[in-house]
Amino acid sequence: SQEKIPLILISDGIVRNNHLLEANKDIKWLKKELKKRNITNLKDVFIMSYDESGKIFIQTLPYRITTEQRTLQTKLWQHSSEF
Repeated sequence: SQEKIPLILISDGIVRNNHLLEANKDIKWLKKELKKRNITNLKDVFIMSYDESGKIFIQTLPYRITTEQRTLQTKLWQHSSEF
C-alpha cells in the first residue's frame, strides 16, 4: 500500500481545516494535542503534521527564528573569513 504524505494541519499558525477533516479530526482534538505539549497559542505553531499511523510532528516558531539567525551568523562568518 502506498504511504500517504503527512497532512499539514497547521502552517504558520493557521489551521488547515480541509486537512483536519481529511484526518478525521476536529479543532477540539487539535487543541488538546497542542496543550499536551504546552502550546496554548495556535500562532506559536510553525508547522503541525499528522500521518495515517497517528504520528504527530510539531515545530514551534521560536525555532524558525533561531534557524534564520544561525544562517545569518554562518553567512557573516563565511563572509568575514574571505578577508
